[in-house]
Amino acid sequence: MAPAGATDHRLYCYPSVRFRVLPIRPVVHVAALAPPALSIAQSAINFVTVLGKKKPNYFMQTMGERPVAQSQIAEATAMLGAARAYFYQSLNEAHALAQEGNLIDQDHKIKVQLATTYAIRTAADAVDLVCRAAGTTAIRETSQLEKHFRDIQVITKHAYASTARYESVGQLLFDKETDWGFFAF
Repeated sequence: MAPAGATDHRLYCYPSVRFRVLPIRPVVHVAALAPPALSIAQSAINFVTVLGKKKPNYFMQTMGERPVAQSQIAEATAMLGAARAYFYQSLNEAHALAQEGNLIDQDHKIKVQLATTYAIRTAADAVDLVCRAAGTTAIRETSQLEKHFRDIQVITKHAYASTARYESVGQLLFDKETDWGFFAF
C-alpha cells in the first residue's frame, strides 16, 4: 500500500525482469538504479517541451522559442539517448553471456558498472540542463522539475551509482585491487 499522498506513477518502476541464470543477479542489482534515473530525465525533458509551448506572462516569447532553451533541450535529449543506448547494450551483452550458461566475466562487469554510472550521471546532467532551460520554474516546490531534480540527485548518491565507481573501475583498468565488492562476485 502506498503512503498517504503518494501517487502510483509508473515513472520510477524498474521493468520486471526474471533471469533464470544466477550469475546475472549481481549485475542486475548494480544496474537497477539506471532505468529510474533515465526515466526521471526523460520525464523532465517531456515536461519542459510541453511547458515550452505556453507563453508566460512576463516574456514576449515562449521558452520553446528561445534558442538557448532549444539548444539545452536538444543536448539533454542527445545525452540521454546515448546514455540509454550504452546502458542497455552493456546489460544485454552480460545477459546474453549468462543465457549461454557462462559466468559474467570481469570485462562485462566493468562494462555494466561503467554504463550504469554513466547513465545515472548523464541523466542527472540532462535534468540539470532541462532545469536551466526552465529557469525559476524548476526551483518551485510545486514544480515537477523540482521533484525530478531532487530525485535524480538522490540516485547519484547511491553507492552503486556514485562517481566513485569510476575510480573503482579505473583501479581495475590499471591492474590494481579495487575497493568495490561488486567485482568480487
